[in-house]
Amino acid sequence: MSEEITKTNIRIFRLMSGEEIIAEYSKIYKDTYILKNCAIIIPDSSGSIILYPWMPYAESDNGIEIPTRSITFSIEPHEALLEEYTDSFSSDTDNTLVGASPTPPSLKIADGGDTVQGD
Repeated sequence: MSEEITKTNIRIFRLMSGEEIIAEYSKIYKDTYILKNCAIIIPDSSGSIILYPWMPYAESDNGIEIPTRSITFSIEPHEALLEEYTDSFSSDTDNTLVGASPTPPSLKIADGGDTVQGD
């Protein structure tokens, strides 16, 4: 990654479609957010959440442009979620989530195949 992920540029975005994604936003250009390293937040039946790469089949190295009219709100993530997200992306060079770091009990990370769950 060319830019360092920091706490101040990561937010949760609720889209008009109802999807909730956590992403690094690098800038706002006109009426558009540029989101990088996007992960969809999926609640599971046990009360935990799963982070899964959002749009893994798209070329998104330069970010994904999301019009502001498609976003209902954005908010800062809880510290545990922020840490898991940051750890997942900072240890990978191709911008995909990995399950290599310890996961807090209430979080799960899906890496596209296996799911890693904290103890």
